[in-house]
Amino acid sequence: MSDLNRALRMGAGLLCAWAYAALATAQQNDGFGGLTSVPGPDRQQTDIRVPEVQSWNTEAGSRVLFVPARELPMIDLEIRIAAGSAADADKPGLAALTLYMLDEDTRDRSAYALAERLDSLGVKFSKSIHRDYVKLSLRSLSAPEQRDAAVDLLIEMLARPALKDAQLQLMKSQWLAIEERRRNIPAAMLKNGLYRHLFAGHPYAEPSHGLAETVKALTVRELENFHASHYVARNLSLSIVGDLSQADAQAIAQKISQALPTGTAQPRLPVPALAEPEILHLERPGSATTVMLAFALTVRRNDPDYLPLLLASEILGGGISSRLMQELRVARGLSYGIRANLIALDSAGMLGIEWDVAAGHNDASQDLVLETVKTLISQGPTQEELDEAQQQLAVHTLKQVSQNGSLAELLTQFNGDRAALDQYFANLQHAPALTPADIKAALQRHLDPERAVFISIGPDEKQTDLPPRYPSEAPLAAVQRY
Repeated sequence: MSDLNRALRMGAGLLCAWAYAALATAQQNDGFGGLTSVPGPDRQQTDIRVPEVQSWNTEAGSRVLFVPARELPMIDLEIRIAAGSAADADKPGLAALTLYMLDEDTRDRSAYALAERLDSLGVKFSKSIHRDYVKLSLRSLSAPEQRDAAVDLLIEMLARPALKDAQLQLMKSQWLAIEERRRNIPAAMLKNGLYRHLFAGHPYAEPSHGLAETVKALTVRELENFHASHYVARNLSLSIVGDLSQADAQAIAQKISQALPTGTAQPRLPVPALAEPEILHLERPGSATTVMLAFALTVRRNDPDYLPLLLASEILGGGISSRLMQELRVARGLSYGIRANLIALDSAGMLGIEWDVAAGHNDASQDLVLETVKTLISQGPTQEELDEAQQQLAVHTLKQVSQNGSLAELLTQFNGDRAALDQYFANLQHAPALTPADIKAALQRHLDPERAVFISIGPDEKQTDLPPRYPSEAPLAAVQRY
């Protein structure tokens, strides 16, 4: 394999991994984003189908969640390892570089041979780093010959990476080249700045992809030690969805788990200290400003208050009818869009809101958004707003559990914890019974508007008042040019 081809392939793989970490919409992991509006007849579907989940622990202590899905001759397998960037300690980038090196040379074959074999089997393989964990995902045909060969390749990368110095140096050079580009991406800069303040002094504070000064200094020995201590059976959970019997799923899980040393499970991180309120601004030339607002939370997905808060985020910034879209875009034409999202990490989380605005309206738009949040906290939503948000939640959940890949991802988020998953689905089933008063009460229990953290990036311009609202009978306002 030529150096040029290797560099191109490695650069593409690293770029994909970085893009997820730095700009992930997160679904529920590290980023911003909300439930997606679904037009048309699907919006009339309100039933939430709870999948048939089977769970067990392997002999070596790995946790397994399995959902049989016989409709397609495919399997989706996700491996979650508690070896995310929060495990970096004082070496930000250690977890990321270890992950990125897994599909380089193994002890059994070259990176080129691995890639060729994956292609010949028609296997889709990906990996991503998060603050709490790393994830390896595999999609394969369920026929035993293809499935077993794909699992063998996955085990080879997971358990027997070669971790050679020459490849590590090339990986570093690719990483540093991408780091240069990352410095000019406003969303990445804002997200990193927000996490540093919101989780100051906590392992969540550093970027999941690492820092240049520590990445440059990493050695093969450090990667080997990290791999040996974290890539162990008791630190691993598996999510399997697809055309398999339970016996086949058990055999696959056992084979993967036994390929790793038993090891010790990593302890749960402490809850971060509550961040102080702050307004931060990063100077950057241009005409527009991007703003993020966050409120720190400690609610987990299986907490009864998680769904009320998720619905509240949809009411705030989930679509054209949401309160913030009405205030910023429809009523004043200040922004193309504003979105809110509830982000749940293993030991912390946040309610985040993100929008773009003309630079001169940065301060006033922050005041308007915070005032809108305060009003929802103090008064709660209307029944109409809640009905719309519940419909969106039902449609989103229906799509999530009806697609094998997204269902496997959902299982992965619960880290093999069957009790937590069952509680989450039980809460989902009761979501239609939630009232505006329930949403208000959850907001008041968890959101303190006096601890809002703002961060923005854009030019430093003279600030002006907001334009007046358009007449209520006016059509959807054109967004002001900026």
